[in-house]
Amino acid sequence: MIKTWQYLILQRERPHFLGPRFYKVWAKRAFYLIPLLRSVIKIEFLKLRGAQISDLCSIESIHIAGSLRNLQIGAGSAIGNNVSLAIYGKLTVGRNVVINSNSQILTATHNLQSSEWEQYHRPITIEDNVWIATGAVILPGVSIGEGAVVGAGAVVRTNIPPRSIVIGNPAVVAGRRTLSGLTYVPSLFCAPFEAWVGKSPAREKNSDS
Repeated sequence: MIKTWQYLILQRERPHFLGPRFYKVWAKRAFYLIPLLRSVIKIEFLKLRGAQISDLCSIESIHIAGSLRNLQIGAGSAIGNNVSLAIYGKLTVGRNVVINSNSQILTATHNLQSSEWEQYHRPITIEDNVWIATGAVILPGVSIGEGAVVGAGAVVRTNIPPRSIVIGNPAVVAGRRTLSGLTYVPSLFCAPFEAWVGKSPAREKNSDS
């Protein structure tokens, strides 16, 4: 928590004192102060219960079943609203990962061939720079390679190669990311963090176009 606050303060946007931008920036910081505090406190609470969560992460509303000791999230990752995590097995989320709202990540299911309908679990690994879009479902035992994109509403039941773009139910490869490097930090796109660090030049240009 301390390192996150240190980063936001040290890397904060510094508008000209009492200029028009100055008032806009500080009004935005005041407006998003409660959501920022809520996210930071939530992360500290999850860590106290056994989760391993690195610095500069953003977590909105999530629903958790299973043991938080099975959860590991890398730095700079962002998890949206109403995300469900069934972490009966290990869930490893890399650095700078985006998990959008209403997604479900399920490390456990039931044995359909068992007369007792017994539950079993398999680990899920989501590598660095993955984007899991709104409403996607990730099933037990899946590994999603670095930089891959899981389309909105996709159901992933097999491993996804790095930089692949997958869509559909079941998810199939529909394309590939050809970028030479992925340098963004998703948590800084979230409004409470962006209120402090501002928009990158590229995002400023896109928002004005």
